[in-house]
Amino acid sequence: MDQQVFVKVEKYKEISEMITEIRSKLNQAKEVVDKIEQIRTEEDTQVASWKEELASAESRIQSVEATLSK
Repeated sequence: MDQQVFVKVEKYKEISEMITEIRSKLNQAKEVVDKIEQIRTEEDTQVASWKEELASAESRIQSVEATLSK
């Protein structure tokens, strides 16, 4: 099912340059997605740390409340 495509020699260079530009844009998009993924991972780590700190603070407050209510 291979079909042949005929391109005028004059258009070949233009098409080749377009393909090179498209590949460049695709690579840039991949880099952006990788950076977003890295940032999201860092954010998730930070949020998990904050949750741990909040749980620790809540535990300490409960301990203080328990001591005061004796």
